[in-house]
Amino acid sequence: MTDDNGAPMAGGKRILYVADDFSGTTWYRCRVPGLELAGHGHAIRLAEDRVSPEDFQWCDVLVVNRLWKADILAAVEAANRAGKMTVFEIDDDYWCLNTTNPAYEYWRMPGALDGLVKVIRACQRVTVSTEPLKQVLQRFNPDVRVLPNMLPDAYWPTEAKPPNMTDDLVIGWAGSPTHYEDLADVARVVPQLLDEYPKLDVWLAGVLPGDFPEHERLRYLNPVPIEDYAHLLYNFDIGIAPLLDNRFNTAKSDLKLVEYSAIGLPIVASRVLPYEKSVRPGETALLANNPKDWLRHLRALIEDPELRAKLGANARTWSETRLMSGSYRLWEKAYGIEPS
Repeated sequence: MTDDNGAPMAGGKRILYVADDFSGTTWYRCRVPGLELAGHGHAIRLAEDRVSPEDFQWCDVLVVNRLWKADILAAVEAANRAGKMTVFEIDDDYWCLNTTNPAYEYWRMPGALDGLVKVIRACQRVTVSTEPLKQVLQRFNPDVRVLPNMLPDAYWPTEAKPPNMTDDLVIGWAGSPTHYEDLADVARVVPQLLDEYPKLDVWLAGVLPGDFPEHERLRYLNPVPIEDYAHLLYNFDIGIAPLLDNRFNTAKSDLKLVEYSAIGLPIVASRVLPYEKSVRPGETALLANNPKDWLRHLRALIEDPELRAKLGANARTWSETRLMSGSYRLWEKAYGIEPS
């Protein structure tokens, strides 16, 4: 909590997050830990794109999320001289972006990656979401800490969605347009599934019409505010988490699994590193290598309500280990804050 002047409680710190935008990444990597830390005596501010003189004077800890321009580098260097803690936060491997990724052109602008490396090196510490990403960032800064993506307790249901034991089902996916290539294997099997199961619907949130073959029971959902994201997922009965096996995705986190699991959904996911490490195949989710696997696993879930119920319940239990309320001390330690 903070008082009316934005001051921390006794023993707390003033933590300033500065992010490139207020996207989903900023939500999970800045806003979610900030909300929890505010509940444990720290004062939190979140600023976009720049460090104002007033915010600079106010903060004890400066956390920079993906920013790379000269004014940010100058702010980090000034904060170091002033004895403040400086942390760089990043959750993607921008050095391995595919040319088809919508972010590719931005990160290939003159000076972007070079500027990013300068700020990373200037910060005292780096925080990332996965071990493979830690290995990437250690090329530039020796002090890299892994802070796994966590869910904010307040925005997720306290009870799992009751399993749907009927055959009137919704297979769902939700994400950003940057993942349209990851959906390719699923796109190949969706028309066949929809034709085989007349009570089945497929809902997609975050991709554009045309990324999948047209079908009357294929529905594209409008984006929702991040605070309402859990309610969107609550409409699904089966969650799908396709991900291409490439260098960029190797550094990705298992966040999609965590989100679906917190709802209590049975899941089919790609057999790739981010998901393999978090799944007990056949117990908490099913893993697919290719379109044939996707078809087989989704048929199994559609036809077997008991299997859906088992996977969903086990996944929900696992997701409880990924709530921010039980992990905030990892962030305190990464920010150089000693427990009181």
